[in-house]
Amino acid sequence: MQCTNCQTHIDTEIENLRYEHDRDRRKMEQEVSALAKDIAKVRAQAEDGFIDARHNREAIRARITRLELPA
Repeated sequence: MQCTNCQTHIDTEIENLRYEHDRDRRKMEQEVSALAKDIAKVRAQAEDGFIDARHNREAIRARITRLELPA
């Protein structure tokens, strides 16, 4: 049997971890959404012939790498 303070501490830590997880998930969702918009914009520009698609493809890959998506 655990003391009340220990259980309160555990409950607080669990809530903190949930908050951090949700915050990180929202941040990742925002970054992925922004990246998807950029990809769509680059595709449209490439189709119109306004940009060098190779350069932008490399920039997008670099951004995806920086996201550090979980496996």
